[in-house]
Amino acid sequence: MVANAHFLVDRWCLGVKDVVAGIQSPAFAKEMMEELRSKINLIECSPERGRSIVEGGVAYAASLGLKPHPDYDKVRWIWGDVDPNQSAVEEEFGFEGKPTYLPGPYDDKSRQRMILQTLNDSVGVGNYQLLTPDRSLI
Repeated sequence: MVANAHFLVDRWCLGVKDVVAGIQSPAFAKEMMEELRSKINLIECSPERGRSIVEGGVAYAASLGLKPHPDYDKVRWIWGDVDPNQSAVEEEFGFEGKPTYLPGPYDDKSRQRMILQTLNDSVGVGNYQLLTPDRSLI
């Protein structure tokens, strides 16, 4: 059996937005990866870099007062002893030096207001960017 976890990481602001995890047979896990590769452009990276991106995203969001997806703590054990400090890549968070929030399709108005208020409280008005669905900065 193969344990796997998929982390949706917003490196600009929210950190870990979603987590999907499970235990499957090796054949099913291979099938799932082939299906993902057929639908989206996956970029291979080392486990160390993967952990660095995920945990860096969590730390960045925490510095802004934002928490990761509720399932993150249930799944983070999957990294085992993978050392994110061994990643050969220095990760960047934020966009153009600022937290940048792009509301997602499941961010209702209440969640959007909560995130913007959290950013106001943590970094102050004018110290973050809001990206509209048409990708223009406010």
